[in-house]
Amino acid sequence: MPSVEKSLPCIRCRYSLRSVDAMGRCPECGLAVVTTLAACTDPRLRAVAAIRHPTRVAVLVLIVGAAELTCVVTQLAAPMLSATSMLTGMAETFSHRLRFWGWAISALAIALAAIAASLFTGRSEVPLRAEWGRWRGTLIVGLWAWCLAAAGAAVASFQAPFLPDIWRSALPWIGVATQLPGMAVALTGYSVLLGIAGRRSQHFHEAESARRALRAVNTLAATALVASLAAFWLRNRDLADWQTLVWGTLLAGSVALSALLLLVSAYLMSHAWLVARGLMKPPPRLDEVLTEG
Repeated sequence: MPSVEKSLPCIRCRYSLRSVDAMGRCPECGLAVVTTLAACTDPRLRAVAAIRHPTRVAVLVLIVGAAELTCVVTQLAAPMLSATSMLTGMAETFSHRLRFWGWAISALAIALAAIAASLFTGRSEVPLRAEWGRWRGTLIVGLWAWCLAAAGAAVASFQAPFLPDIWRSALPWIGVATQLPGMAVALTGYSVLLGIAGRRSQHFHEAESARRALRAVNTLAATALVASLAAFWLRNRDLADWQTLVWGTLLAGSVALSALLLLVSAYLMSHAWLVARGLMKPPPRLDEVLTEG
């Protein structure tokens, strides 16, 4: 059986594979030598190099998806309660508390996702990091920016009773608006991760559906914010009949958009679960296919 004569570093641990059997495995980490050979011959074949800890990557896919769903659920509770109260004329007194806990829980969930993204894709995951590229950093930076915005909104909400009326009234929209940039950046990096996981697990349709849901989440979140802000602006003015109709339409539209955002987030989570489950049972590696042949 031929052996590797030149100094060829293993793509996982960088151990020199000189004089190692070409159909053998790396003495340091156990990765098949043929996987390194294939990846070095054609860098695009890094996609078939086995992920060292597929379960960790699958858990990361689930954690980030769960963090996004948690943020949507907890942060929509107070605005939807307030909007429903305005439309029905009923009084409500505890939306302020819901906002604080919604932002606080969101910050915690996003922080856990950011920590998982840093720990679960360490230097041992060379093929994954090579394929993911700069988008790994995009996910981590976006998550931390999103976390800081949510934490800042929670602190501001906790101090709301001591703020001037104008700031207290604008706080919900300021809190959401400051989170949108970090959310968009994080979900962009997450979308790339879903694409990679979909290829590795051969769940292409589920991964693409989840990526379309991510794009819809960003669009719906921004649209719902604009609609609710416009409704708030009209509410504090002396309105003609047609303006009252516009205000009610905008308010009802923001509630409908929020409900749709919740449904899309649940749809995203369900497909992320399918991709993660497939990743835990990956397809045969290149070296296994060659060995069987």
